[in-house]
Amino acid sequence: MDISFSVVSEYRTSATIGGQPATYVGSAYIFKRGGDSSTWSDHEKLAPDSPGFGMKFGSSISIRNNYIAIGAPSHSYTDGSTYTEAGSIFLFNYDDLLDTYGVEKDAGVTPPLYKEDSILRPTSPTNYNNFGADVDISGIYMIVGAPQPDTTDNGNAYVFKHDGTNWNQLQILTASDGAANDQFGHSVAINNSFAFVGTRRHNGYRGAVYIYKRNEGGSDNWGGGTQFQKITISDSSPYDYFGTDIACYGNDLIATAPKSTDKPGEAYLISLNLAQGYWGTDVGSGAYNETNIVREGVRTKSNNDGFGSSIQMGPSYGIVGASLSDLSGNDSGAAFVLQNTGEGYWEVLKNIRADDLQAGDEFGISVGMFDRYATVGAWK
Repeated sequence: MDISFSVVSEYRTSATIGGQPATYVGSAYIFKRGGDSSTWSDHEKLAPDSPGFGMKFGSSISIRNNYIAIGAPSHSYTDGSTYTEAGSIFLFNYDDLLDTYGVEKDAGVTPPLYKEDSILRPTSPTNYNNFGADVDISGIYMIVGAPQPDTTDNGNAYVFKHDGTNWNQLQILTASDGAANDQFGHSVAINNSFAFVGTRRHNGYRGAVYIYKRNEGGSDNWGGGTQFQKITISDSSPYDYFGTDIACYGNDLIATAPKSTDKPGEAYLISLNLAQGYWGTDVGSGAYNETNIVREGVRTKSNNDGFGSSIQMGPSYGIVGASLSDLSGNDSGAAFVLQNTGEGYWEVLKNIRADDLQAGDEFGISVGMFDRYATVGAWK
């Protein structure tokens, strides 16, 4: 979300394609904030101009700088050759005269339907790449995750730069120690100087976060695609799923680890050491851990709460989803607001839940935040 708009997707939406019923096609809705700051109304519906079977449009979203990028990681298409579940990013540009994103397709429905302005794909697509599993935009840079979950590969992430007209691929990021089914690229984040990639299944599902430096090896070289650092957590154990989701703002990165059923989830702060130029804590021999764990504050921890299902952050506040929390019934879910204390650590400030939560809602499966506004998804 941003100061005026919030985008909510439903990647399981059905459609009719060529007279045939299709599932998991997907769509998204834009909500616009009203003048009283507390009212949000449905403004537009976004959908692909040419929907595909099982494409999962809406699996990821980033809204920044007059662009909305929406991932369809299971999108199969023909572009010279035919690519199966290669994935695509659909781009919707903001028109400040019309106050809309995308190209109008049907103004006779409510909300009006808009299609994409363009589609972004890798310069060399591959089958089952799952390009678009996650996406993040910051300024003129975009990063797209391609975790390749149905292959023997370990995944990729792609960095793009906007030249004022188009998004151009700069670099493919990989993990030097990646292994099959790591799902490198499951989560991604970027700022003006660094890119971050989560790989939640790495090393026995312990997980890791890889960091890439923009000008490492040359201007906009991003280390030639090789990581600048690898972050693991100091209390790492199998099935932590560290790197399930990540978010960055300024010199702080927070990465989540929902963990296995016999542990409560955690969120880990990884801060940039400005004096030394590295992220997190140097533990020797080229290894790095988190700076510290986000402090529990008002949170009461419980095993299998899904804390860390999702994360978003700004300069002063963040929000973490705990989609399996039982605070309002079994797996009803919850979300927790984080505060930057300004003293080198973040802590849980409060928990928030919808008034109508029921068991199994999984409130917190997705979150968004801008300033003091937050959105929380409950997909069931």
